[in-house]
Amino acid sequence: MTDAERISEWLYRVADDVKNLRADYESSHITTEELLDRILQSYETLSVMKLVATGQAYMRGITPPKEL
Repeated sequence: MTDAERISEWLYRVADDVKNLRADYESSHITTEELLDRILQSYETLSVMKLVATGQAYMRGITPPKEL
């Protein structure tokens, strides 16, 4: 698996998490406070993945693109 594929996989996972969050909230399985906390966590993950993709941060198993 390439680094780009790993990053894409993380982004898909975050998108799936947000979709599931909405369903949980709409069916009253989580409170508004829980929803907001979990959305914040998703944004934090996206922020880190953006930094990794641009070579400004590193994650175990994922390196920035070679041209950076």
